[in-house]
Amino acid sequence: MHAGLDRTYVSGIESGRRNPTLDVAARIAGALEVPLSELFSQVTLDMGASALADAANR
Repeated sequence: MHAGLDRTYVSGIESGRRNPTLDVAARIAGALEVPLSELFSQVTLDMGASALADAANR
């Protein structure tokens, strides 16, 4: 991986078994050639959709 991270570590992040530090997230964003804020905006959107679904099921 271009971020210099082991593929098993990245797999752990993708599956939710590991939580990356801000430094690691920045390295991943750099390797993907996207702004760090774009990675977090997708997470925020996903979390918001999940929260709305949970609220609707109550």
